[in-house]
Amino acid sequence: MNLVYTKKYTEIKNNIFQDGKLVGTETYCVPYLEKYTDAVERETIYGYENETLDFSFFEKNTANHSTTGFIMLTSIYYPTSLTSYSYEKIKRNLGPDGTTE
Repeated sequence: MNLVYTKKYTEIKNNIFQDGKLVGTETYCVPYLEKYTDAVERETIYGYENETLDFSFFEKNTANHSTTGFIMLTSIYYPTSLTSYSYEKIKRNLGPDGTTE
């Protein structure tokens, strides 16, 4: 019996701002599960979107912010159905002085 997990990588970029100016960019690769093949060769395929998030530990607005990237699961294609996911950004506190979306 064979079960197969197929993994891929996507590139994520983080922008680092200080005093409203870009002071650096960091790029790295993160793994994600692309698909799963079961014992009778039925595939379950996963869909993702790359997204960014602005945050600041020091201010309640994101004018002087840093940016981080991540991937979000948006869909799962099962052999007999589809499940979709949607997300919404909201601003939240990040400690006593900061904010994040």
